[in-house]
Amino acid sequence: MPNLPTLDPGRIRASEPQPGDDLAGRTRRGIRTDMQLNGGIMFERTYYGTHPDMMECVSNEELRDRYLIRDLFREGEVVLNYTHADRFIIGGVLVGLSEVRLAAQSEPASAAGHPFLERREMAVVNVGEASGAVTVDGEMFQLASKDCLYVTMGAKDVTFSGKGARFYLASCPAHKACLTRKLSIADANPLERGSLEDRTSGPFTSSSSLASATARSW
Repeated sequence: MPNLPTLDPGRIRASEPQPGDDLAGRTRRGIRTDMQLNGGIMFERTYYGTHPDMMECVSNEELRDRYLIRDLFREGEVVLNYTHADRFIIGGVLVGLSEVRLAAQSEPASAAGHPFLERREMAVVNVGEASGAVTVDGEMFQLASKDCLYVTMGAKDVTFSGKGARFYLASCPAHKACLTRKLSIADANPLERGSLEDRTSGPFTSSSSLASATARSW
């Protein structure tokens, strides 16, 4: 299994720029940081693959810099991060006073202007306390806290609404279109995961509950 970057929910602010950093798009220790989100650059950061030799003698801070995704939730924005591990895109949306739209692709140049989900599918999970809604090609889905929405490949217009709602996004390439579907936390299958503070997880997908072109569990 590839090492995917992990989200630290307690640290949602981006790391401070360092002297000499190119804020328009810097490459540092295998990570490209794209800061001009409204200037045509699609991703906040791009995470590259790691060779074993690159892991020798790295510090904790270097590990965080390579793999920890921060600053996912900024009011009124869709924040996206790209990792070359399975071409995953991890993002977040914090809705403000007005709805937030998932923008079309801006890179590579050959895909500029095409829908973001032209060749991808996406999971949307409401990770906040406030309820919100996701509208996909005119159909609105209400998501309470911890509810999930599967959005199929080929969806053209996706918007997020509901002041204070926080949506976590996970998207990967897909090879066919399936049915866009809401999955409520009430319908999840809770699994007890040991004694570390009695963790409980609730996988949303299975072969019987949701057809997905790539994923079997989120």
